[in-house]
Amino acid sequence: PTRRSSDLFGMSKRFDSKQGMTTGTICGTPEYLAPEVLQGKPYDSAVDWWTFGCLVFEMITGRSPFKSEDMADMVQRIISNNVSLPASASEAAKNLVAGLLCPDPSCRLGVPRAGGIEVLKRHIFFVGLDWVALYNGKVPAPQTKLGQSSSGRATPAEMLEGTLTLGGNAVTLRQEFTSFTAPAEKAEGADRK
Repeated sequence: PTRRSSDLFGMSKRFDSKQGMTTGTICGTPEYLAPEVLQGKPYDSAVDWWTFGCLVFEMITGRSPFKSEDMADMVQRIISNNVSLPASASEAAKNLVAGLLCPDPSCRLGVPRAGGIEVLKRHIFFVGLDWVALYNGKVPAPQTKLGQSSSGRATPAEMLEGTLTLGGNAVTLRQEFTSFTAPAEKAEGADRK
């Protein structure tokens, strides 16, 4: 099983973590880089679980956990790992993010040394999620109790105001991106002009 460490732009590096392979190349979106990468230590697929933790944090709060305009400050924030979800987040969400953003890569939720993907799949945050159906594309997108745009879809602003339910855990999203327009909506708007 070859793992791929990648960023949001598709840059990646392949290595086989089952053979104990590690790498030292810095590859990824800076504010999503794991502490071991920034400290120049060899790393393995545990960095992917860190990145997933950053993504989950951002999906819940609407902001990156370590965002800073100053690169040195951002690096210090990541290494010190002083991050917490708002009080409005469920305990399950807080526990999931804390496990994924564990500074010790050998204990990070999802890594083989900490029980692997099976432990992550059994996490309380995902209770009620059918992983086989998800893998087979049979799980519908999370539903919200929101109005829909003229295209029949909820607008990004509506989605950010609403509450999503994932695996039985309600997550309230903050309205952070009021002027955001999804690429599909831009294309639809261009067709009408």
